[in-house]
Amino acid sequence: MADRKGLTPVARRPVENGAEILQGPPGKADFLHTVLCQVGMPRSRFHGQSFTRTNGGISLKIEAGELWDGREWRPQPLPYGTKPRLVVVHISSEAVRTRSREVGVGHSIRMFKTQMLALAACRMTIGMSAGGRVRTVDAKARATAPRSRAATAAR
Repeated sequence: MADRKGLTPVARRPVENGAEILQGPPGKADFLHTVLCQVGMPRSRFHGQSFTRTNGGISLKIEAGELWDGREWRPQPLPYGTKPRLVVVHISSEAVRTRSREVGVGHSIRMFKTQMLALAACRMTIGMSAGGRVRTVDAKARATAPRSRAATAAR
């Protein structure tokens, strides 16, 4: 193993993560569509209503959406950073493991708050061209949150 003395914490982190990966296979595999491995969501806050990333014959377009709050439509930001990326990996992995298009998100969405609302409201479109074929896929996740007891009682 390389000598880690003199490395900054930022430089040390990938070395330690690499050593951990080399120790053995993971407990369970995670899955992500090959397109999203090549072209991902924004890494940092992106000001604007749409984001496009292209790599060769693959392209991803994300458009910010709006959510109904019960009185009016509220504009949402574009999803960005690690949390939405990890959620997409989790949703993809669960869909592969359960062989279902529906993935439960549990009864509490508080931890997701702003970024998960942005992810739920956005529209993702994937474009692919390979072997002379061109394809556009609307990759919109259809997510609904369970109703709270208060909302259910108010009905």
